[in-house]
Order: sequence, then structure tokens, then C-alpha cells
Amino acid sequence: MNNMKVKQLSIFLQNKKGSLYDVLETLSEHDINIRALSLADTSDFGILRVVVDNPQKGEKILEENYLVKTTDIVAIEMTDSPGGLSSVLKTIKENNLDLEYLYAFTHDKKD
Repeated sequence: MNNMKVKQLSIFLQNKKGSLYDVLETLSEHDINIRALSLADTSDFGILRVVVDNPQKGEKILEENYLVKTTDIVAIEMTDSPGGLSSVLKTIKENNLDLEYLYAFTHDKKD
């Protein structure tokens, strides 16, 4: 199992029609590829969390129109087999760590 630190961008959005599209289109227009995303919302606002291939560029571009926070997160490469995720969660549990949220995604090993 390999792990590494990666950057996550948290973008605060108004909870209105088209907000998510606007952010994703902005990233696309600037050739920034999304690796994973998570969206949480309330009746008034949403928080879009994304892992992108160029977080520094993504943050700079999005800060022109949005409130953006960059956070270090841990990415763990695990086996693509039954029990792969549970073995990671077992380690987290045994070390009494809190898990705030989870992304699950595949990636191209060339990166």
C-alpha cells in the first residue's frame, strides 16, 4: 500500500442552478483535469471538494470568482480486489484516526 500527500481544493458555492457547472467549466477551459470530487450542500451553500492534476493553477484560476481553500489530504493506493478498502479502514481504526470524508477513484499509473 502506497500513500502520498495531495492537495484538495474546497470551493464554496452558492446553492443555485448552474454553480457546479460554472466551476467545472472554468477548470475545463484552463485545461485542469479533475481526478476526484465530492459535493456537500445545504439549502444556502455548497462545498465542492476536488482533487485536480494542477492544484496551484486551479486555485489561482478559481480564486478570481470563488472562495477557495487548499488542504493537504492523504491519498492511499490500495489493491483493486475484494477487501482492499477494508484493509485501509482497519489501519485507520487501529490507529484511532478520524476519517472526515473519503474519495474513491482510479488513476492512470503514468502520472
